[in-house]
Amino acid sequence: MFEPVRRSTDSMQKRVASVIKDAIISGEFKPGDKLPPERELAGMLKVSRGSLREALVHLEAANLVQIRHGVGVFIKDADQDTLIAEFARQLVPDEIMIKELFEIRLLLEPQSAAWAAERGASSIIQELNDLLQSVKEKMENLPTGQLAVLAKHDTKFHLLIAEASGNTIAKTIMNNLMGALAESRAKAMTVPGRAQKSLDDHIYIARMISDRDPEAAENAMRKHLQEVAKDVVTSYVPG
Repeated sequence: MFEPVRRSTDSMQKRVASVIKDAIISGEFKPGDKLPPERELAGMLKVSRGSLREALVHLEAANLVQIRHGVGVFIKDADQDTLIAEFARQLVPDEIMIKELFEIRLLLEPQSAAWAAERGASSIIQELNDLLQSVKEKMENLPTGQLAVLAKHDTKFHLLIAEASGNTIAKTIMNNLMGALAESRAKAMTVPGRAQKSLDDHIYIARMISDRDPEAAENAMRKHLQEVAKDVVTSYVPG
């Protein structure tokens, strides 16, 4: 569920809130779910209860959780896609962070896709294809909650490719990037057509990896990331 909050230049409150937001976006917590008790949650995140309280107040102001004094903290009881859209709507653009994040991803992930095609374990590649098949089936049978399914899939997809690359450092970097990716992922998912386009891109990338075509897998991943970066930046510009 929750892991300790990592050190960074952000305030502790912001980091705690980001971890909880990512859990909501990825579907680990669903609308109406109750968060663990304050003492337990602070222990899981390895932060003070004061920092946790500040983060929860921030999340309540963002309309993502509801604090019921004496009862607990609950994920806002609304459609999960509505929660993701609300989260994305409130994001303040950080152009430098977005630029640097995609610079690193464009440096790391196309090469990871090439390595996955070249030397990835068949079992991991099969897991990648099983994931995509599962997502396609869920999408066909879900009237709502599609953004949440795709957000969770997006995280798993990119981590599996890093694992398939066989490079433990690449895998570690991708794991550490997951928190930073939460906001750009939420923004991208609310751009009309982007979620389905990402799924289509992922299916093609996985096919190139399965075909053991390193160059095609690398090019497909690079093109995918460039298009996502463009959509994320555009989504911050008032239209």
